[in-house]
Amino acid sequence: MKKKFLSILLATSMVVSLAACGSTATGTKNGDAASAGSGATSGSGTGGIQKWVGAADEKEDSTPGTNDDRAFKKFDHVVEVHIGEQIDAADKTLPKGDSADNNQYTRYLLDNYNIKIVADWTAGNAADFQQKVSLAIASASLPDAVVVPNRNYLVQAARAGLLADMGDTFNQYASKQVKEIVETTNGRAFTNATVDDVFLCFTQYNG
Repeated sequence: MKKKFLSILLATSMVVSLAACGSTATGTKNGDAASAGSGATSGSGTGGIQKWVGAADEKEDSTPGTNDDRAFKKFDHVVEVHIGEQIDAADKTLPKGDSADNNQYTRYLLDNYNIKIVADWTAGNAADFQQKVSLAIASASLPDAVVVPNRNYLVQAARAGLLADMGDTFNQYASKQVKEIVETTNGRAFTNATVDDVFLCFTQYNG
């Protein structure tokens, strides 16, 4: 079964929008995560990531496209990221001709990183969106990325074996800026994104 990310995969190349998954699992306070810089072992406090490389140990972020920085490197081929999204049918903020997967943001990702966003489905209201997410979990057909309204969906998808372990990849590729944001959350960015000590998504943190 192909495992899916329950999150916005754009995060390692863009400023992370710790996308909405909800609250808590296992883990400790962020003192563990932040102090784990220098390759210290810190498993449960950092979403199961055994050797968290903290922001203090990361090089300064490069300007996108200027060098081979891991967090900003452009793919040498187009990589499709399939999403599901809630879009209000009455929302007129997108320019004429733009859509969920063709707008100034998705075009920026495609032009600068070779990341092509493909909307597998959209829903016009919260109830329809949540129903589609539930059906996608039940049928093992989650798109690559979706923002969910609460942690229940994360846990259901994780326990169904539908989510990929993002810990080592996030640890390796997240930029210094992203890690600095994560390390201001007192560990909650890890605990909220973790199920059974596995780091699975990016979470919204509101203080």
